[in-house]
Amino acid sequence: MKSVEQARLSHNMKVKDMISNGPWDWPNNWLNEFPIISYIPVPILCTSSSDKYMWCSNNGKCVNYSTNRAWKDLRQYGDQVEWYDLVWFSNCTLKHSFIICIAVQGRLYTQDRLQKWYPDKEMACPLCESCLDSLNHLFLSVHTLNKRLFRSEKVDSKELTVNVINHVRLKLSSLILKKFVQVLEVSKKWDVVMNEKKR
Repeated sequence: MKSVEQARLSHNMKVKDMISNGPWDWPNNWLNEFPIISYIPVPILCTSSSDKYMWCSNNGKCVNYSTNRAWKDLRQYGDQVEWYDLVWFSNCTLKHSFIICIAVQGRLYTQDRLQKWYPDKEMACPLCESCLDSLNHLFLSVHTLNKRLFRSEKVDSKELTVNVINHVRLKLSSLILKKFVQVLEVSKKWDVVMNEKKR
């Protein structure tokens, strides 16, 4: 902003205001400080249409700019895995899906991994306090399913089950779905009133 003011240029200027009879009309101090700008191709201006943002896609076509289009072109695509739909779906809890996704890929920062970086630090599983936590220990070990640390209090398996059921019921009650037979069955099974989508 300071260089714009020093060049005595207006903040409301457009690209066409920086072109004079064909070539660029850069301020001299800009050319001295940033000589690379002299190599910027001069655009062909069309006075019959208004300015708009365009995006040159990977397929070579220039389309109206959108973050959706830019994201699809810039992101790196991998092979779709079989468990994709089980983790990522329209009504998923993003926090849970993210944790499951990185856990399946073996990238969850469990203590058995962290100990390689901090070998001198004492660590113990916060659920059972008897060993280091790991993917197998946290998700598959029977020993950890009867113990849990929540707000410095031990939670037994019955209370943990109630917490999970309540979480699922709250999630179901927040959904807005069409009145299908399957929806009514789920609503009855979980004893929850589900919001009906208006037609």
